[in-house]
Amino acid sequence: MAIFAAELSIALHRRQLMLTGHEIFEDFMARSATSQIAERPNVVH
Repeated sequence: MAIFAAELSIALHRRQLMLTGHEIFEDFMARSATSQIAERPNVVH
């Protein structure tokens, strides 16, 4: 039972880390995109 609880908490932690990592990645992408637009407004991707 204790092993199952430990595995469950690890799985929850991993999921939370993935979610926060994804949010950080999205935030970073949004910032880099806005900085690129601010630096070069006439460049077409």
